[in-house]
Amino acid sequence: MGGHSVVFRNVVDDELWSLSIRNPKGHPLKELCMQILTDAKTNQLDESKYMTVLNTFKK
Repeated sequence: MGGHSVVFRNVVDDELWSLSIRNPKGHPLKELCMQILTDAKTNQLDESKYMTVLNTFKK
């Protein structure tokens, strides 16, 4: 199977949290991935901002 994948990992307390998205180009979380990459390049990561976005995807 071809395609791309994006994985973001973060340590929260004593746990390792991961966000893994396969073929992010057409995925609804593409904007979140791009925001994390942009913020990482400028050393301005803000986990609470990303969690807020992820919470909008809860069922």
